[in-house]
Amino acid sequence: MALTATTIAQKLGMKINKVSPCLADLGLLERYEGYHGRKAWRLTAEGRKFGFSKELETCSDGSPMLSISWRESVVELLSEQVGGALGAQQAMLAQAADLNTVEADLEFEPGTEFVLQPKLNGIRAIWNPDRQALFTRNGKKIRSVPHIVAELKRHELGHLPLDGEIYRHDSSFQVINGLAARHRGSDETEVLQFHVFDIAQAGMPATARLEMVSKLTVGRYVRVVESQQTNDLEVIQAVYEGYLGQGYEGIMLRLAERDYRSGRSHFMYKMKPVFDLEATLIGFAPAKAGSCNESTFGSLILRLDSGQVFNCAGLSAAERLHLADVAEKGCRITVAYGAMSEAGVPLFPRYKGIRWDL
Repeated sequence: MALTATTIAQKLGMKINKVSPCLADLGLLERYEGYHGRKAWRLTAEGRKFGFSKELETCSDGSPMLSISWRESVVELLSEQVGGALGAQQAMLAQAADLNTVEADLEFEPGTEFVLQPKLNGIRAIWNPDRQALFTRNGKKIRSVPHIVAELKRHELGHLPLDGEIYRHDSSFQVINGLAARHRGSDETEVLQFHVFDIAQAGMPATARLEMVSKLTVGRYVRVVESQQTNDLEVIQAVYEGYLGQGYEGIMLRLAERDYRSGRSHFMYKMKPVFDLEATLIGFAPAKAGSCNESTFGSLILRLDSGQVFNCAGLSAAERLHLADVAEKGCRITVAYGAMSEAGVPLFPRYKGIRWDL
């Protein structure tokens, strides 16, 4: 039986406009520019294993459009994608903090202990023992690491929702992200490891959860993130600096006696250095049609003194209105960022201000 996007949406309880983007996430569909510049979907080489298409003369001007139908097998594949968000434990997310925040906690509740761990710069992943699969924090199934999944299936703690990151300490985030995003495993993706730093399970304080993690048998692909416990601010500062010196992104701090809480949590902090630099404004990238920024712009187009060009989209609505009104090409813009990419441009830059003095 051939299925349409409408029947797939009905079977999975999805909104119909979410079906094609989800199929594209799985690598089954891609966007292309059709007749008269119309954007449309078409099957990829992988998509042709699950569906088929034919041209229909249904446009008002008589030009053809593609009609895509799907085999039943795509429903199971897609259900894993959308079902991950329902079946996977939602990750506990950290609050950004600095030493002043930590010091305030220590003063408010003397004796408060923190569990310290290095902050990894990888892809967050949670092992779902019921589904026997790894999911991103947004519930997408990670398909690129069957070697890690195989090791977790036979692991003595494989019955627990292990929380960690797809990571490799000698690889950049861009490399890790590119490999982890693939739709199947390969010799290249086998370099990726799963670094476990918590158990996504309520009802246990961090000390108990991490005691279990510390006893986890280290395998070829499953690793344990080191941890230590303290209530000494000077120790926290020294450990933080030590992690940075070892090439980690920063430090994670968990309140030792607090439970695991899904979503953004006040029980876990992240600290990492923030840098800034100046770049020259060379233009404004237009916003997507129909977006809330359509009346201003999508992002700033900036050029570093080295000649490298990058986009900065980290702006508030008020900042966009202000810049659209007063910023001129050639002015100097200060941006904040956490690290530089391999290409030599800031990663996740955020607008700080116009340098009127330069």
